[in-house]
Amino acid sequence: SDYPLVTQVSRGSEATVHTLLSDQLPKRRVFQVELHTDQQDDPPPKMLERVIGAAQNGARVGLICNTVDAAQHKALELRNKVQVPVDLFHSRYMFCDRQKRELEVMENFGPQADRKLGRILVATQVVEQSLDLDFDWLVTEICPIDLLFQRIGRLHRHLIVNRPTGFEIPKVDVLTSQENNYGVTGLIYGDLRLLWRTQKMLEACEGKILFPDAFRSWVEKVYQAKAWGDEPEEIQKAHEEFVRDQSAREYKAKQLIDQYMNPLDDADERVAVLTRDGEMQFSVLLQNENGGFLTNGDGALASNQDRLDDACVPVPGTKAWRGSLPGINHEMGLHILQMRQIGQEIWEAINLTRHRITYSQYLGLRREKL
Repeated sequence: SDYPLVTQVSRGSEATVHTLLSDQLPKRRVFQVELHTDQQDDPPPKMLERVIGAAQNGARVGLICNTVDAAQHKALELRNKVQVPVDLFHSRYMFCDRQKRELEVMENFGPQADRKLGRILVATQVVEQSLDLDFDWLVTEICPIDLLFQRIGRLHRHLIVNRPTGFEIPKVDVLTSQENNYGVTGLIYGDLRLLWRTQKMLEACEGKILFPDAFRSWVEKVYQAKAWGDEPEEIQKAHEEFVRDQSAREYKAKQLIDQYMNPLDDADERVAVLTRDGEMQFSVLLQNENGGFLTNGDGALASNQDRLDDACVPVPGTKAWRGSLPGINHEMGLHILQMRQIGQEIWEAINLTRHRITYSQYLGLRREKL
């Protein structure tokens, strides 16, 4: 039950377990947690009002959504309601703009940030790893337990002496659904059993998570192969379907590997089977009406570099997104969107009939039904 724990196994000898000395162990910390089951895939109005109030009282608040669409929508809603800055960060930016936004997020929520005033960051899974961020308060949609712990790792990450009043103790609010299909979140993470088990662990923890104890005890229980015994029938059926689908993907990948194949471009759906599990993203090249790179309000190139990658945006490989875009340019291996400027740093795709697609340095690439 130790954490961290290293087991060394050598050929011809017994396993040796290595544990850390007491002065090398991570500090034990208690995080308060509150589960909200009165919504589905969307922070309710009352929670947004709490987020606004916290930021107005000086807190740095993180609001993590499971989809880019939800993050974009909530960022716009918050900007229209509050005077404090609202930052937005997700994966659907041109590469050059994503680098810029990442630096801004680090400046505003990193360990060296000027924390005199409150601020809100609306983000997606891109903040789970790598970024050294520190929130006074965290609000997040539910996700599998190991990813939830990653998100909690951005809460009170550093020793900051003067936390805002009411946020001296680290607290995370987790938003989930009363329905067992978990809506869009269920589609994203696939195995509903992981979400259901995570929710049950949160319900049973009496409002507290103790680290580092929870790392092994919670993760191993949620991910154990054996059924708990009290899982609802629809959850168990969904898990069995997920396992069957994973097995089918593995079999299909092995078949493709054994076959002779011509080189495939990155947008070919068969590449997803061979390179990653789950839905594959693909790149969309944004061009102005003359076939050049997008420009900002000053007429300068959006990127200081003229590399093609800088002008591309990753989007989900769903049928909905593919149906919204022009056909792929096979010479370049990319979908190309022709854009016209409709405002300062705002661009709109032309010649689309089913959806309106816009791009800005703040929102990134956004799709709306016509």
